[in-house]
Amino acid sequence: MIPKPAHKSALHQKKKLEQRLALEEAYRVRTCPPRHVLFQDPPDEALSRHLASCPFCRDDRAALATPTAERPSLKVCAKTPLVGAALAATPHRTSARFSSMTPQQAFSESLPARMPLQPDQPQPDAAPAVGDIRRIQETFGRWGPQGRYVNPPLVLLVEAVKGRKDVFRAAQVHDFPALKGPGDTPLFSEVFAESWNIFLVTRGGLGPLVRRVDKAAVARVLKNARRWTQEEERAPSADLFDTVLRPPAYSETCFRDAFRRLEKETAAFFASSMLGDFSKTFAESRLRRALMEKYTDPGTMEDAFGTALLFEDNPFEDPLLRLALSSWMPPALPMAAAGGPQGFFLKRIQLTPTPAVDPVWAELRAFEETEDGFLVAGKIHEPLSDETEIHAVWRIPGGRAVAWEAELDPKTGYFRLLFPEVTKRTALLGNLEVLIGRP
Repeated sequence: MIPKPAHKSALHQKKKLEQRLALEEAYRVRTCPPRHVLFQDPPDEALSRHLASCPFCRDDRAALATPTAERPSLKVCAKTPLVGAALAATPHRTSARFSSMTPQQAFSESLPARMPLQPDQPQPDAAPAVGDIRRIQETFGRWGPQGRYVNPPLVLLVEAVKGRKDVFRAAQVHDFPALKGPGDTPLFSEVFAESWNIFLVTRGGLGPLVRRVDKAAVARVLKNARRWTQEEERAPSADLFDTVLRPPAYSETCFRDAFRRLEKETAAFFASSMLGDFSKTFAESRLRRALMEKYTDPGTMEDAFGTALLFEDNPFEDPLLRLALSSWMPPALPMAAAGGPQGFFLKRIQLTPTPAVDPVWAELRAFEETEDGFLVAGKIHEPLSDETEIHAVWRIPGGRAVAWEAELDPKTGYFRLLFPEVTKRTALLGNLEVLIGRP
């Protein structure tokens, strides 16, 4: 009989190994280039950088030059098999993973044990609707920071955005059960929606329909997303300076934490790609363009503002969003004034002659839900340059919402921010981040 401590330790080691192998595969699914990029000859600079850090893709390219009979089937990258049918008989092959299938494969593949197609199941070319599982358009995949090729993920459309028929909030989807954790909502066998990882997508950014889930499954995802605010099933407090949204206290292993960082980075990459479709303010921002030109390498923006701000660890995020979402150092500076919702501090960014940031008080004149979205309006009393821009992002359950309309009159200091994704339930002033600055 195996002693209990030894048995428990063996189970722990087995689980740890399963998570490690799953994490390796997740990185390959999310960050290894597709075949048409991987087999470029000769490899360009971006591919060479990736090959220098990815032994799996190096093996795949080497296998291409190896006679078919001598190819080591188990070393081939799960995402880009070279020998097709020869690998199909390999018991350890994992290339049929749902996350790495094309929409056509996933739609037509026989998966009765997972989720049988219903008689009224729509066709792949049907218009997007809540409940759809779709892949971000393959054309959105490209090289990103750190030598990674960011592959478009599958997403579940969980909500239509107010006033727009072509915009949805979407939860990223994964099928790595060993890395499943709190907030991962099961859709069908070994396939999960990440209710903690929701972002905006446009109809033009979505590929064909892969599967459709019922309303109950979508409701579970949204319910789990609300739990991150610790406000589940209760009305928000009348005090606008209510509890600030904080990350959950994880108890997962380092492998699961690393997986969630990977998933957040993937979502941020594609959310940033579609940002201009939602917000004209962001699309035409001269400040954003200046940041992208000035801070091209990961870590340079942190170095520039590091004594005043603490940045989220996500180099895939849009630089203007990263700056807006950064936290003050120390955290207590500044703090919203006590005694009521009279106003809040925003960040004033200066890029020249030297990078700097300082807190500026904004008087709050309007804070209400309207037919077009949640409206925040007020007045900045300090003098502003004529080129000053205003930008805002709000942390909401499962993700964040960018102000689709952000207007500022530098002469009077009056500003207006509109958030179609935000509701009265999710509008906590402590989670609103506003930034002003000029290029």
